[in-house]
Amino acid sequence: MESVSEGLPKYSRISKLGIKYEKIANLHCFLFDKNGVPRYCIGPHWPFFVGLNSFFVILALLFIFVICPTVGDLDTFCGVIIFGFLIGSYTLAALVNPGICYNFSGDQEMEISNSLAAERYCERCEIVKNARTTHCDECGVCIDEYDHHCPWTSKCIGKNNLIFFYGFLIGLLCTFIFVIVTMSLKTRFEHK
Repeated sequence: MESVSEGLPKYSRISKLGIKYEKIANLHCFLFDKNGVPRYCIGPHWPFFVGLNSFFVILALLFIFVICPTVGDLDTFCGVIIFGFLIGSYTLAALVNPGICYNFSGDQEMEISNSLAAERYCERCEIVKNARTTHCDECGVCIDEYDHHCPWTSKCIGKNNLIFFYGFLIGLLCTFIFVIVTMSLKTRFEHK
């Protein structure tokens, strides 16, 4: 079954076994499992992800090696843990497959005859969506348990990467608190 329009991916097939990279709509997908589903993908705004991740790494290195040692060893240890959690959860939220939906059967004409299935049919992706699946125009794919399209992670947040996104938000909050506390302690120690 061919795609509806030129330039869109062929969703009605699984990826070839052994493939390492494939562009699916606007997502760059790589490291496919044995069923042909990508484990990791990066979104259409990937330069922003690279820039923001680099900012987090530079901020972490600055704090851990320059500012934290002036406060103490415990502060340095806490900085490694907090920044490690932030960078790790952000990277996973931005790289894990958000839940791209596929038509593994290859043909859903019988399912489409049902009026409810016809309402849920996505012509661009050639799949019958379940109740919690939404098509993202930015990424160009249907995402299972779609939450939102996040420019910070450069792609959609869905079923598979939602927990990492929440970890990123918690890590961001902890990082802000850590930076404020560390800077106030550093100022207090310098004025003694």
